[in-house]
Amino acid sequence: MLVSVYALGAPTQAQPDPPAWAAFKNAWANATAYSATVAVFEREGTQVQSTVLDYTFRKPSSATVHFAVGPNAGVTVVWNGGDTVVAHRG
Repeated sequence: MLVSVYALGAPTQAQPDPPAWAAFKNAWANATAYSATVAVFEREGTQVQSTVLDYTFRKPSSATVHFAVGPNAGVTVVWNGGDTVVAHRG
């Protein structure tokens, strides 16, 4: 989000990106794909549930989530852009 601040009716000069944000933007511009393994631990009262999923993303618009461990183990969810997500077991 870009916010303009006015002092005495005149806009302030744009500030440069913070170093961490500039580094992220540079890394993102040069990345074509990435993957991560996500471990989720949930607890509600005395009930616990652990899930492990493998997530992959490829620019411009491809994402896959494979549930490796947990109640949905074996399910894969695929998005190839647009407004449709396809899920299948196996």
